Amino acid sequence: MEEKKTIHLAIADDQVLFRQGITHIINGFDNFKIDISVNNGKQLLEKLSVCKNQPDICIFEINMPEMNGYETLISLRGKWPGLKVLILSCYNNEFAITKMLREGANGYLLKSSSPSELNKALNSIHTNGIYYLDSFSGRLIGLLQNKEPLPLLTDREIQFLSLCPTTLSYKDIARIMFVSPRTVDKFSKILFKKLNLNSRTSLAAFAFNIGLYTDANKKINVF
Repeated sequence: MEEKKTIHLAIADDQVLFRQGITHIINGFDNFKIDISVNNGKQLLEKLSVCKNQPDICIFEINMPEMNGYETLISLRGKWPGLKVLILSCYNNEFAITKMLREGANGYLLKSSSPSELNKALNSIHTNGIYYLDSFSGRLIGLLQNKEPLPLLTDREIQFLSLCPTTLSYKDIARIMFVSPRTVDKFSKILFKKLNLNSRTSLAAFAFNIGLYTDANKKINVF
């Protein structure tokens, strides 16, 4: 009887107990093994740059310090376009899910899912290259197929949005982004219109809701 090939994985999540628990669960699956376990996207990219054998699938959260899931996915697609990605997140909203899948994630799964659902997702991504939640609404499928409009945010707008929940002033945000305060003000007005919001507080709430948050005390990656 032919022995099944081991499917190698990497995981990035700053919740240590959760990451350890998931690692224990996945390593108990038939022919799956986590070789890389790190706190955030930046560490994941560093590990991938030096490892001899690339993992088959990378798993990570959206909201992570230093480099969030959006930035991590974009960087992965630029450096290793063939690397498969499963987003494992607590954020269950159409913007977050659609944004990650449109940026090239192979699947999206909620942290509240069962181990059997996780096993199913990993097998589907490895075999078919894609995994959709059974609970995806018809509207979400329409969004993925570009049949319905989704607010298209530029990388710079996403970076600005990630800084809105912090205590930084717009002047401080401008300094971090290497732009003028007038440009930052322009970003806010554009996002008000795109997201149908009317204050920085509402932008901050939206950013939290989709898992987009940058720790102002950490190094911030500029697109």
